[in-house]
Amino acid sequence: MLTRRLALSLALAVAVAGTGVASAAPHKAPRALKDYPTPPVSGKQIADGVDAFATTFARRVTGTPAQTAATTSLRDELTSLGYAVEVQTSRGVLQAVVATKKGSTLPEENIVFGGHFDNVAQTVTAHYDNGSGARMVVELARSYAKVTTRRSLVFALYNGEEEGALASEQMAADFAARKVKVSAYLGFDMVGIAWPLGPGATASDACLCLWRGARDEGFDALQAEVNHRFLKFPSGRNQVSIEGRNVRNSDEASWADAGFPTLRWAGLRKAGTYPQYHQPGDNLSTIDTVAGGHAFFEKGLRNTLLSAYYTAAALDLK
Repeated sequence: MLTRRLALSLALAVAVAGTGVASAAPHKAPRALKDYPTPPVSGKQIADGVDAFATTFARRVTGTPAQTAATTSLRDELTSLGYAVEVQTSRGVLQAVVATKKGSTLPEENIVFGGHFDNVAQTVTAHYDNGSGARMVVELARSYAKVTTRRSLVFALYNGEEEGALASEQMAADFAARKVKVSAYLGFDMVGIAWPLGPGATASDACLCLWRGARDEGFDALQAEVNHRFLKFPSGRNQVSIEGRNVRNSDEASWADAGFPTLRWAGLRKAGTYPQYHQPGDNLSTIDTVAGGHAFFEKGLRNTLLSAYYTAAALDLK
């Protein structure tokens, strides 16, 4: 696991890594952030993916046929990207779709990305909670599919979150029992209503919000270096905000409870700020209204992807 001192040294490494962004895919592991290829996925592609997934697999409540069909679709898509994929099943109905790409020189160390794809029954399509986070994990996997990394990358998509982060709890406990090394778990739940917001936005508590585990103080400096120095994102309450200790609760809590360092991305400081949280109107129309327009949802998704992609890159550089 990542120690606090190592996290701080990572931040310093990022600080001297340069500020350019390369566009050509490397043939060996990059040596600085500027060597990583720019992620090929646009905000429009992510938004379209959120809409298609949430609509196709409506009412994907844990244990239902719709959820099982979503599991199969996610498994097949991640396999098509070149990952080794397995569906881990526990307690009969709990499932985790886990895609892995081995690292080149430190394959025993892992960077884990995760989010849930199940929903509560009344949300129907559940575009924001959590079609948005599930698709972000998939698009990060797409972005890293042809990138050589030192550490192994693991992309996990869970059901059972709405019942208490049950599938992620099983996976995190298994990693802890086997003493698997994890540099960090990167979690995504309700993402994309983020900086920049449109002039017609209705959310007053939105930002590209970045959190870390309670004892992972070193990540504050790492997040600042990646987001504010390298990516040059603005720092501010409704812009790109490093929130510090995580006050949200999703699958990253399973990993934190198991003793692993964690990071979290979201678009609102409080879930309840989203007007259709756990309600039937959690759909694309509501997202667009809250974000101030569909173009701003696309921009928020793209910036979230960039933030997470280069944060993972910084973790891999050490």
